[in-house]
Amino acid sequence: MAGFINKTAWDESAQLAAERGPFPEYENSALRTRGLPPVRNSSVITIAPTGTISRLADCSSGIEPHFANAWWSNVLWKGSDGAGEAGERLLDAPKSVWEALRERLDDEEQVRAVLEQLADAPDDAERIFTENGIDPAHFRTSMLISPEAHVRMQAAWQKYVTNSVSKTINMPNSATIEDVEDAYYLAWQTECKAVTVYRDGSKSMQVLETGKDSDTADAAVAEDANMDKNGFLVPRERPAAVLGITERVRTGHGTMYVTVNFDDDNKPFELFTAIGKAGGSEPAHLEGLSRMVSLCLRSGIDPNAIIYHLSGITSEPMWDNGVLIRSAEDGVAHVLKKHLNGPNNPGEVGAKNDGVAQLGLFTTPKFAESGAAYAPSAGQADAVQPSGDYQRMHLRADCATCPGRVIHQEGCMRCLDCGYTKCE
Repeated sequence: MAGFINKTAWDESAQLAAERGPFPEYENSALRTRGLPPVRNSSVITIAPTGTISRLADCSSGIEPHFANAWWSNVLWKGSDGAGEAGERLLDAPKSVWEALRERLDDEEQVRAVLEQLADAPDDAERIFTENGIDPAHFRTSMLISPEAHVRMQAAWQKYVTNSVSKTINMPNSATIEDVEDAYYLAWQTECKAVTVYRDGSKSMQVLETGKDSDTADAAVAEDANMDKNGFLVPRERPAAVLGITERVRTGHGTMYVTVNFDDDNKPFELFTAIGKAGGSEPAHLEGLSRMVSLCLRSGIDPNAIIYHLSGITSEPMWDNGVLIRSAEDGVAHVLKKHLNGPNNPGEVGAKNDGVAQLGLFTTPKFAESGAAYAPSAGQADAVQPSGDYQRMHLRADCATCPGRVIHQEGCMRCLDCGYTKCE
């Protein structure tokens, strides 16, 4: 089908070229090089996003089955970025499901009741269909199709589509990082021009969803969480003694020591910092940061969220054994990430073979394993430790005393605005 559409489109474009002339750059284009006759268009087919259009046309939104057999549509208020409250929650389902239920049930109330069951409990779809005399094999959804099958279907169409194919691989909430990586890698291997992956439930609010109303889910979470009478999280009490580990991190403000203590499940429980040879407000800032991180950890906040918000903060970057520590806050994030699952190989954050801390500066990505031109040469992965002024040649940082930026000259950092200087 895709090949037929492709051939027909180019034939029509050739006829238009005969009437009006080819597109201006035809003579210099790859189309002419490949032997294609003069055509009016440089590209003839694209499969654009059709989320809203498909709702109007009552069909699936792409080259795949429907998202679910029934779902709740969250109509968001104007200006919402997807993280706010939904304005209204509407029940929706594919036309084929509506028709199948109407053929077997007496009235619309019964049909709606079954659709609500399908939307609230998508994992029970086979049982719900069977109880109502419908063969569930006729109603496969995109969630039941493997990511590989999603990509290969897109690749089959991409071969005949001259622009991109808008395609979303809907993955269940249980999808792993490796599942997402494999999907993108296969899309690259099969020469898809673009691909989108969405893991169900990865946003606090999404336009289409299955499952119970969020109010019900919130109530269940509140029961399990340690909350006070006003609904606020209550931090866990600190035991008299806890086990921990201390890491040394070299930062642009001096050598910092980060201590992470763990609970009985080997999860980060609290964090302390100390920094030497740092004057001014730096120790006070780190004291405040440590207290807030500890409060978050003891209150049950996901450590990954803490790492995400601290990583990349930049003040005076410095290399520490092959790892770029952009600031003291960034160094705290490195240490916390290294020990997410308990004390992990005590040693410096930038220690050799530390897979977490190295941040993949010279690691071989999956694409390079297949012979991509940018794969690192043998031995390059070991040569990750610049020294002296070379460390700072291309690093820019904010001045510690004014809003200006510092430059690096002769082993020192100097602010051109206020004259602040710091030498190692």
